[in-house]
Amino acid sequence: MLDLVDRLLDAVEGFGLSLPVRVGVLDTADTLALILAGGGILQEFYDGVCIKRLNVDFNLKTNNHRQALENLNLLAGNLPLVADFPTRNGSYRFRGLKVTDLPYFQGMDEKGWTYYRLQIQVEIMAAK
Repeated sequence: MLDLVDRLLDAVEGFGLSLPVRVGVLDTADTLALILAGGGILQEFYDGVCIKRLNVDFNLKTNNHRQALENLNLLAGNLPLVADFPTRNGSYRFRGLKVTDLPYFQGMDEKGWTYYRLQIQVEIMAAK
């Protein structure tokens, strides 16, 4: 699944966001991070290939509400327009992507940082 995460990151970096994007957890400063957040098998075939639906979260930490919504709305609008996220190592075949939760405010910490999230689902065909 790391290849898929890398392909998502490649696409997102081409959207002209005002924040750097990273894979994993949020940093100590303004950060947009994408993380694979579970998923499941939709259908399994006898040859060991299966159709999987994977949850992907885009988490954003900032002090700038406008910047957060602009970046996450840009993602929500552009990700579904990408026709394919082709694998580089043959580990999956892309089947589709949908935004499952529009950008939303998650909360604020004691230091005044605000947190936002956008959730998508990606469907792939891959070996179990």
